[in-house]
Amino acid sequence: MKRSIVIFCLLIAVKINLIAQVNIYQDSELVMENVSLYEALSFINEGAVVGDIDLEITDNCNETQTCVLNASGTNGGQCYYTSVTIYPSVSGKTISCNLAGP
Repeated sequence: MKRSIVIFCLLIAVKINLIAQVNIYQDSELVMENVSLYEALSFINEGAVVGDIDLEITDNCNETQTCVLNASGTNGGQCYYTSVTIYPSVSGKTISCNLAGP
């Protein structure tokens, strides 16, 4: 029984690690942790995060949904940013996704 619980916990940890690999900073302040790249870009597009935005990739990303970053000033003015910087927390991280853009 103990072994089953440990294996279950490890599977949950692996699943979380595969999905949530992005920390979001707004004007150098951490505002969201452990979201997917798709979710992070959606938050920007919806105006939940504005200004100078940094997306810190904490682990390899393999997105299954199309990742879209709308132009600043779109979506009725809700999507507003002065810059979006995407960078890894350590070298060697990869992002795999279907990236759509203008």
